[in-house]
Amino acid sequence: MKINPNTNPVRVDGGQTPKPAAAAKLPAEEAAYFAGSAAVDSALSSTPDSRPAAVERARTLIGDPAYPGPDVLRKVSQLLAGQIGGANE
Repeated sequence: MKINPNTNPVRVDGGQTPKPAAAAKLPAEEAAYFAGSAAVDSALSSTPDSRPAAVERARTLIGDPAYPGPDVLRKVSQLLAGQIGGANE
């Protein structure tokens, strides 16, 4: 038996299923506009490579023996154990 998926199916109420509308095409001569990407590029070039406050906070956290807390360590260890267990399957 051969099934043709391109037939026009009949709805339960007996009417024909409407055909989808054709997608609107943009004119080929319309040029692309990238002013938004130029603004993003400009913002990225004016952003410093590092943020001194964030670097100082990281140094403080690294020096804290209680960081990260036991809850975070437990969750990370469970995630790692799950990944190791999944790799052996």
